[in-house]
Amino acid sequence: TTYIGNQGELTFLGKALIESGGSGTISKCGHFYLKYNYKANTVSVLEMKENLHTGRQLQEVKTTQNTHDIGVSNDGQLVFVPHNRDNRLYQFSLNSDLGKLEPLNPPYIEGAKFEDKGFSAFRSLAFHPHKNVLYCTYEKGGGLASLKYDINGLKLWQEFSTVDKGVHVLPTTVVLSPNNEFLFIPNR
Repeated sequence: TTYIGNQGELTFLGKALIESGGSGTISKCGHFYLKYNYKANTVSVLEMKENLHTGRQLQEVKTTQNTHDIGVSNDGQLVFVPHNRDNRLYQFSLNSDLGKLEPLNPPYIEGAKFEDKGFSAFRSLAFHPHKNVLYCTYEKGGGLASLKYDINGLKLWQEFSTVDKGVHVLPTTVVLSPNNEFLFIPNR
């Protein structure tokens, strides 16, 4: 963990051993690091105190292949994890007292089928900061999904291709503009 000073300077504060790699995000309450591991096909909750990882893993949940991102709802109560191999978007509630993930019912939603839409494979998330809406790219074929959520989970709202029919691309991420009016999806 590194502290950012008033002038932007960095001060190294400490580190903790994490047995398996991966990437993640910090919970809205700041007490947990929520991590996904692409190769191990897991989602984990790591304990944090005073902005430092304590070295304690509180939970590890086995999912399916190829986790690609993780995101937390605006209220901090829900966690979403896209997996592109099986085209699933997993959904959990987060108990912020215990640091435990609980799968919602259903535990995931399935994305568009490539044969039907020309795109598939959930990949990257962006959350609207003021609405219960998240956006997710489809890695295979350049699709984009708009999903509404509430305490019961996700509902697919809109989906469409970001490219002309017959053009095959692989979007990497999705970014919301600072004014919250535009999405940017780089295709490779």
